[in-house]
Order: sequence, then C-alpha cells, then structure tokens
Amino acid sequence: MASRDQRYTKKAPGRRMTARDIMTRDPICVTAQTPLADCARLMREKQVGALPVIDSEREVIGIISEHDLLRAAASAGQPKTEHWMDLLGAPEAAAGALATVASRRAADVM
Repeated sequence: MASRDQRYTKKAPGRRMTARDIMTRDPICVTAQTPLADCARLMREKQVGALPVIDSEREVIGIISEHDLLRAAASAGQPKTEHWMDLLGAPEAAAGALATVASRRAADVM
C-alpha cells in the first residue's frame, strides 16, 4: 500500500526512489475468509485501493483490489453483465449483484 506520508519519502539526493521509500511498513491486511463487504469498508475507511490477503502465519497469499470488487459485482449481475459499468444501466441488477458480492469472501476474488 502506497503511503503519501512524507516521513516515508526520505530519499537521498541523486538516488532513485525505491518501493521502500513509499511502502507502508505495517499494512492493513485481511484473511481469505474476510467478507468482501468488510474488505470494501476497510479500503474506503483507510483510503487504500488494495489489501494484502494473508494466511494464519501472516504470509501473503494474494491481494484484493478495488478492481477485483468491481469485477465480482459485474460477474454477479442479473441479467449477465460483462463489465462493472453495465450495472449503471440496470439498477435492479446492481442491487442484486451487490448483495451477492457482499456475502462472498476475499478468497473468491483475489
């Protein structure tokens, strides 16, 4: 997760910026069993676009992003949608899709 916090962007003059310069040292993580509704809430509250998915030993086993959530919503839409933007034209499908997606887990879409 990129951080815009200035204390993490300490770069020596003339040195190329690396991931270490902007990375979050203790990122917010979820497990494979975390409901997508909770993932979305965390992303919104913490203003991040993705969350690492970890196992019981805190090893990263995947990542879930905003794009994954949108793709999951589009694939759950009725009638069948091909892209998340299709949900805008069918509010009734969007409501059903969001209810379906909210009950799924990170493991389903990471």
